[in-house]
Amino acid sequence: QREKAPEGPPMEPVSSPIKEAPRVNAEGVEAWRGKSHGPGGDTGLPASQLFYCGRWMDECGCGECRGQCGPASGCPCSDCLMLIGPKAAEILAGRRARATRKRSTRVWEVGAALCSG
Repeated sequence: QREKAPEGPPMEPVSSPIKEAPRVNAEGVEAWRGKSHGPGGDTGLPASQLFYCGRWMDECGCGECRGQCGPASGCPCSDCLMLIGPKAAEILAGRRARATRKRSTRVWEVGAALCSG
């Protein structure tokens, strides 16, 4: 006969000591999930839903990342952004549109300066 388990409060789930394995981005570089305490830069997502490779890619869309992909939060590079799936295309389209507007504004400013001077 089996012994009955002792009664008491229900057991709390134990967090797993196994860390999530890195993913490999389109450039073949390991990318790790971001930390939960930080923003995901220009993506509108928390860093914990994104992946970062740590390379210096100069793809910052928020103006605060200094061009590094992560390593814990901020704007991911396009290669790492693709690891989140279909939403990545929408975010990349927004980045391209902002970059185009920024270049157009700069060209207009330079043209205006040349014409007035």
